[in-house]
Amino acid sequence: MPDTQDLSQFFLRFAITPKCNFRCYYCNPEGKMENAQPLDDESILQIMKAGFMAGVNRAHWTGGEPTLKDMQKLISETKRIGYAEQVLTTNGSCGGDYVKEMADAGLNRLIISLDTLDPGRFKQITKRDCLEDVIDTIKTAVEIFEEPTKMNVVYLDGTRSELPELIKLGGVINANPKNKGTLIVKLIEMTEMNPVFFTENGKQLYEQQHTGREVMRKELERFGTLEPVKAVGNNPNTHYFYIPEAGIKVGMINIPSQDYRCGGKGCAKIRLNPYGMIAVCVNQKPININGMSEERQTGVIKGLMSYRDVIDKEMPHRKHKQQGNFGYWRFGNCGNLQNK
Repeated sequence: MPDTQDLSQFFLRFAITPKCNFRCYYCNPEGKMENAQPLDDESILQIMKAGFMAGVNRAHWTGGEPTLKDMQKLISETKRIGYAEQVLTTNGSCGGDYVKEMADAGLNRLIISLDTLDPGRFKQITKRDCLEDVIDTIKTAVEIFEEPTKMNVVYLDGTRSELPELIKLGGVINANPKNKGTLIVKLIEMTEMNPVFFTENGKQLYEQQHTGREVMRKELERFGTLEPVKAVGNNPNTHYFYIPEAGIKVGMINIPSQDYRCGGKGCAKIRLNPYGMIAVCVNQKPININGMSEERQTGVIKGLMSYRDVIDKEMPHRKHKQQGNFGYWRFGNCGNLQNK
């Protein structure tokens, strides 16, 4: 059994695969990743067991695109281990039927990325043609999950015109009387954290398309009154508002505009990348737990949980940005990339 000490604030944020079936131009358009073998399902589940034995009972599955793995199996096994809450971030291409399967397996909440409702622009951004599947994923998630579903919108200068339709979609979805939950539209400021920003095209993209916090807020104010509400999650760079005129809650995550401020005591993430590297903060040198025994992995995770207070005292003004290590927690060592 895990220790009786109350450590429930911690959760494993586990990027279980670097692979993605989208090729978004602001992320990883060439599908690059570390030249190494990602963790297999058995290794992933061993780490989940170690985390639970260390006192963690919440998980956030990410990628890449995690639904390229057998998420029904991983979620079911993780619930069997004893995890009380599981959240998954997806591009939404899996569709509503798979959402229901994941919910039956034990998933509690979903976060879906969507930047446009225009089919042509969607294909231009993602290089895929599955907009209806993404919308179906969102609608299904709001219908079946009691916890709020978030729709993540990467906010670029060139896609600002998309916002009215996305806000409208959120209001329409929330008006469905069959819903168990609600939809939150969360705007994400473009951040230089992905492999594309290693390239000249990526650098130009950031210079031309980056839009910050003040512009984002002014755009939201066009839809009505921004009434501050309690944060959903624990990211101190995110602020939430309710817009009564639109009947929807919106969020703003602004890491560059907040000078890449790190979470400090407001952050409870234990980060794992697809290759078994683990840390309690992006500023910490990660530890490779791939291949360790479950007992040793448990000890490492316990140590990281204790180290949270230490790093907050030693590096109170640390920043979230990792110079020269773009996308590390999603795609691995971005200094050693190859096409896959």
